[in-house]
Amino acid sequence: MLAAAAMEIPDRRLQRQRIKPGDYRLRTAQTADCAELIDQPCRILDGGQVRIVYLHLAGVEDWRPLVTQLRALRYDTTQRTSGMTSTSRVFGYEPRKVMRKDYCSMTSLIQDAPATLLGLQGAAERIEHYYEQTNPLLYARHDEVARNKVRAEWRLSRLFTSGIVNFNNPLPYHYDAGNFADVWSAMLVFKGAGVAGGELAVPEYGARFALPDHSLFCFDGQGLLHGVTPIIKTQPDSYRLSVVFYSLRAMWQCLPPSAELRRIRTVKTARERRRGGHLE
Repeated sequence: MLAAAAMEIPDRRLQRQRIKPGDYRLRTAQTADCAELIDQPCRILDGGQVRIVYLHLAGVEDWRPLVTQLRALRYDTTQRTSGMTSTSRVFGYEPRKVMRKDYCSMTSLIQDAPATLLGLQGAAERIEHYYEQTNPLLYARHDEVARNKVRAEWRLSRLFTSGIVNFNNPLPYHYDAGNFADVWSAMLVFKGAGVAGGELAVPEYGARFALPDHSLFCFDGQGLLHGVTPIIKTQPDSYRLSVVFYSLRAMWQCLPPSAELRRIRTVKTARERRRGGHLE
């Protein structure tokens, strides 16, 4: 059950503005980009629909065990295909990647930190309750697509297939490409003492969201441009962790695990034959 305090949030009405994405994409978000700072929980309404839900969970639920697990994780600094550099760790399930791993699979977290994966799965289930309570119509649509398009074996929770943990990442403006269309991603944010900044800027609404320690932000990350303002650390062990849960459209093509293995064997054989390779 959800604590009543988590659900008693006011509605805010904002009107989405047209922007030129090229003026923002892959540049650092700055506080001056969005005039309004929203630092209190609310639902953002636009056109009669709930577009964003922003909650503070501190004092409502105990997330300390998960934070401890996340801080102990090993993170990799990589450059995404979009050109964006991030220090992060993916979890959940991955779709086929033709040039690297052409079969659906679980990410490496299952071997490296199985207890942390269990903690993330539990977090996904808890977040989905907030999603359902604050936007039941969208939740129902998301649930229907997930059940009809993605096999249960390839879902992290009821709705979400995958996720990413960002560690001290002031991510530039971007869209979350590849998600289900017109449904929400959910982002948990944890901050240690001695860290400031790290607000989420959403230029189309002219607003920055404070996202303090133990906050939850639900929105259409594929449809709304967003970026993180600079993270200011005043202590060596300060941190900002964001855990983003999402549903990948590419998981729609995933077969049952045993069928995925049979498929990749067949695909590899066909590729070798086309290349004129010698088969054992």
